[in-house]
Amino acid sequence: MRKLKKELLIWIESLFINNVPGKIGNAIRRNYWKTKLGKAGKFDLGIDCTILNPKNIYIGENISILSRVNLDANGNGSIKIDDGASININTLIDASENGSITIGKNVMIGPNVVFRASNHNFKDLFIPMKFQGHSGGKIVICDDVWIGANATIVPDVCIGKGSIIGAGAVVTKNIPEYSICVGVPAKVIKKRI
Repeated sequence: MRKLKKELLIWIESLFINNVPGKIGNAIRRNYWKTKLGKAGKFDLGIDCTILNPKNIYIGENISILSRVNLDANGNGSIKIDDGASININTLIDASENGSITIGKNVMIGPNVVFRASNHNFKDLFIPMKFQGHSGGKIVICDDVWIGANATIVPDVCIGKGSIIGAGAVVTKNIPEYSICVGVPAKVIKKRI
């Protein structure tokens, strides 16, 4: 019976709550998810978003989350999004498997950006990687950062305050404050100050 209730809830969330368009749909989503999230201020949530393990997700005030964003805090992960952040369509924020993602104030995230705070383990050559588990990591995005479309942020990275990450960049190491970074892997090409 418990599995059936869980399955019905998934159907209700998917077919009704997460896909009603317009202002009424946004109000329905906000009111529904506000009761499920670990903490939630005032936020807008676009259609067809996925929220996994909401009790480990904390959303501040005046947050804009557009359509088809995936917030995943399964496996003891945690996601914290501070005031004024905006997250564009098709973004994946994945802190599952003991990962941690913190997004600072007034951060702008372009479409199709990927945050992944954990990696597969792969040391044992005699066990397929998919069975070796994960190692949780940490991603910190400081205040006033702009992340361009299609960028990827990997575990154990901190992007400093006021930095700009160019479209398509892959951030594999810490980025100092007020840096402009581009490329794969991302490199600082200029300072804003």
